[in-house]
Amino acid sequence: MQLAQVGEVPTRRALYRFYRDLGDALPAVLLLALADAAAARGPSMTREGWSRQAAYMNGLLVRSREEEGIIQPPRLVSGHDIMSVLGLPEGPAIGRLLEALREAQAAGEVHDTEEALAFVRALAREGTEEP
Repeated sequence: MQLAQVGEVPTRRALYRFYRDLGDALPAVLLLALADAAAARGPSMTREGWSRQAAYMNGLLVRSREEEGIIQPPRLVSGHDIMSVLGLPEGPAIGRLLEALREAQAAGEVHDTEEALAFVRALAREGTEEP
């Protein structure tokens, strides 16, 4: 559950990756993390400590459901758009560009179609699909 430094809030990018990787298993993993925290601390866990843990896990679950655009950012461009604009052939590179774009959207770095195309062009110029 180290999504951020102690006392800090996880970034939108960290949450996107967390939610993307866990998918439907998210609630079960959060419950397991609560059980693990209780088992690790045993009788030394205070009510306050338990409340903090439960609130943190609940916050992750609530953010996963409420913050539109983190889990499934709106589609700004398609693979066909990217192939057309960049003159690239169909293939796995297009999927990697789309995933990098979705992550940038979830992180709040890309907001509209114009920014999406600029982002994808910049990645293509750099010769990488990673931001």
